[in-house]
Amino acid sequence: MKFYTYVRPSNYLSEEGRQAVAEALPDLQVISGVYTKEGEEGSVYVQDFSVAEDGIAEYPRVTSGMLEDTYDEFAAMNACALYGAFSHFVHPDDILDKERGGGQGWEDLFQAYCDKLGLVNRYFEGLRPLTAVEAGQALRVADALDVSLTVEGDTAAGRCNGFTGSAYCYLRTDKDPQVDNETCRISPVCGGYEGCWYLVEILQPEFSFSLKE
Repeated sequence: MKFYTYVRPSNYLSEEGRQAVAEALPDLQVISGVYTKEGEEGSVYVQDFSVAEDGIAEYPRVTSGMLEDTYDEFAAMNACALYGAFSHFVHPDDILDKERGGGQGWEDLFQAYCDKLGLVNRYFEGLRPLTAVEAGQALRVADALDVSLTVEGDTAAGRCNGFTGSAYCYLRTDKDPQVDNETCRISPVCGGYEGCWYLVEILQPEFSFSLKE
């Protein structure tokens, strides 16, 4: 049996413990700690979205549980705005825990869970649903990527150093981006005060699209 993702018990993981986990699980690709120490006690394993020197993706869980929590809402919006990423963890025994389950049944907890994640889906429609392993690989792609974009007339040309596979970035423009080639795909995310936001899926190291009035 192979293990690719590790979520540390009770959010604790020392440097020595991390090394031991990596040695014991040679196929490990992702370690998930916590995004902030809010509500935690002791030396919990706090992470940013990054790739460690050993190649393991440091992918924190941003929120957890099923019940409404205003700090979780803040953390979710913060991670989505800063990193364009979000992750959520559910304890399998939430319904049995008085604090995490709030004494509610499965139907009420499920509705609360849907409402909680609905906030993220409503404001960040461009997020892609991924497994932890897929998200870790996407993080590696983004971590290695250096994107530059030049605009001449109505043509935008991009170049990606460190391109290792399909990558994503946001584009903000008051023009209408159109693609007539196979180097990228562009889809609208939301409107704004001075232009709109678009999600650009980069398919090749060099890509281009036009900007129409």
